[in-house]
Amino acid sequence: MPFIPAANYVVLELVGGLSGGYGPAKLAFVRNLRDGNRDNGPGGHGWRVPPNHALVVTGVDWQYNHPQGAAFAGTRQIFRLFLQNLANPTLNERVFESSVLLGSQGEGGISEALSVGFVVSSQARLGPDVTPGPEGPPSGINHAIVRGYLIAD
Repeated sequence: MPFIPAANYVVLELVGGLSGGYGPAKLAFVRNLRDGNRDNGPGGHGWRVPPNHALVVTGVDWQYNHPQGAAFAGTRQIFRLFLQNLANPTLNERVFESSVLLGSQGEGGISEALSVGFVVSSQARLGPDVTPGPEGPPSGINHAIVRGYLIAD
């Protein structure tokens, strides 16, 4: 792997309820910065890949808690990430899927290190969801972290 400056490493955290967020829970990613601050993106609508750059995604962590708890133990949940075109939001392409079987209390999670990964351009954003869900809140997708680095595009 080529040398990557520290400033180009990206850690994104999923938050809900943001104006302009993805899906019914208005989910969006914010960037957790290396000095402990957070970049909520333009207008607080979620972080965006800077112009003339692309984000190479190398890892995804996520956790799910079913609102009905133990009643859904042993069922499967699938976390998905889509690339949504910023100019035409009807264009959504799936780029990632990860599934877990929920444990005895209807909870589950996983950390995925991507051997190949995928790329997000500055003309798109990541849109998360989970199926069969529900997505939440309450419960639903409890945590999601996306890791990667920026490259020139």
